[in-house]
Amino acid sequence: MGGTIDASSREGQGSVFQLILPYRTTETPVNTLADSTTAQSALNERLSGQILIAEDTPELQLLERRILESMGLTVTTASNGQEAVELAEKQAFDLILMDMQMPVLDGIGATQALRAAGNSVPIVALTANVMQKHRDAFNEAGCDGFLGKPIDKQELRKLLKHHLSQPQQNSPVQTEVEQEVDDELMAIFIKSTRQRKAAMAEALSTQEWQQIREIAHAIKGSATSFGYPQLSKIAESIQLMIDDEKLDEVPALAEELLRAMEGALP
Repeated sequence: MGGTIDASSREGQGSVFQLILPYRTTETPVNTLADSTTAQSALNERLSGQILIAEDTPELQLLERRILESMGLTVTTASNGQEAVELAEKQAFDLILMDMQMPVLDGIGATQALRAAGNSVPIVALTANVMQKHRDAFNEAGCDGFLGKPIDKQELRKLLKHHLSQPQQNSPVQTEVEQEVDDELMAIFIKSTRQRKAAMAEALSTQEWQQIREIAHAIKGSATSFGYPQLSKIAESIQLMIDDEKLDEVPALAEELLRAMEGALP
């Protein structure tokens, strides 16, 4: 960097310290601060609309609700695709965030049912399955967009602004992440992790590969949002190995995931 540091002192008068740095030109534009402020302002815009979340993972359902409500949206939740279809038949929504892997009726089936009934509400696939073949399946079913798990909040806001009415201006908003993951929500995550750990161990002992994949899918979609990205990473590897039919590699990965889950538990 260059520059000099100097210090001098005189008894009875005091000390002088100098730090001299050379001026150098930079390629950083002077409006960077303004751009940053503008970007933050965009993140703080309030949105307006009725949102239906179809999500079977309890901690993610609550987390997604809190994120959307913090943006000013009104949220209704469903725990499976059939519930989502029934709610959408009774109430008008501006947007549906549809998990693709759910019990009773999955997201693709629910989307197809809504489209067959003539419901044109925008539906965004919300899933940890991010391969192109999955995206193609969502599009063919009638989805209007795709959002991966764990949720990128900037991508979520961009998607919401595309489908919803204009944001309300000059309205106060909570800071991002403010109290979204609190003790209550973390307790739900820990409870789910214990249940998934037991289910994973049981499925591994009987080599129930599809059950292992379903558990890994749930972990991949939620763990990063709660501060455990390593769990998501291992879970994703398990999914890929099962999808690629490399089943001989699954047991070691499943054991690694079990150890990591144990480490995440209090």
